[in-house]
Amino acid sequence: MTLQQDDVHIVDAPISWTSPETDLWVASRSGEYAGMIEFRDGHFIALDSTGTELGVFSSIPTARVAVEVGGTASPSVERAPRPSRASGINRVLRSRQGGHTL
Repeated sequence: MTLQQDDVHIVDAPISWTSPETDLWVASRSGEYAGMIEFRDGHFIALDSTGTELGVFSSIPTARVAVEVGGTASPSVERAPRPSRASGINRVLRSRQGGHTL
């Protein structure tokens, strides 16, 4: 019997998750780094294995889906609104100015 390529089905190994720090989850597949999720500014930021941002999510389950499927998650996945850069800059400036808004 000859085995043809379309007879072979490659099944991805499952993702395993660890949390080495508060607000950080690291994914691995077959012992290899697969991506991570970081909780920042009230949102879950998902990154793939190369550090490319996959999106900003409002819950950890939706961020995990993005990492597990490599960013090809359905558009119906609930994405959180991206915090504006200006709000982050204002927050830094306020902290340097003793809490006063500019």
